[in-house]
Amino acid sequence: MAGLKGQLGPVRTCLGCRARKSQARLRRLALIRGPEGSRVVWDENRTRGGRGAWLCLNEADCLEKALRKKVLSRAFRLEIEADASALTSGGSGD
Repeated sequence: MAGLKGQLGPVRTCLGCRARKSQARLRRLALIRGPEGSRVVWDENRTRGGRGAWLCLNEADCLEKALRKKVLSRAFRLEIEADASALTSGGSGD
């Protein structure tokens, strides 16, 4: 897939469907750590530091699969209880 990277920029893997796509065709989730614990939020500008995870841009199925398979915990290397309603709202978490 070296040719894919050269044509589309950075390539990432969707947590839900495992498809490899250019970063521009995926949405980033970021892990926010705070005094009240950790939470997962959308990182629309891709500017948050720390660990990130990627999902297909307009595929609700990918989010559902990722939550069902509990791959967020594996991606963030931390036990994550994701709030599906907060993630599906499409908010940036700010």
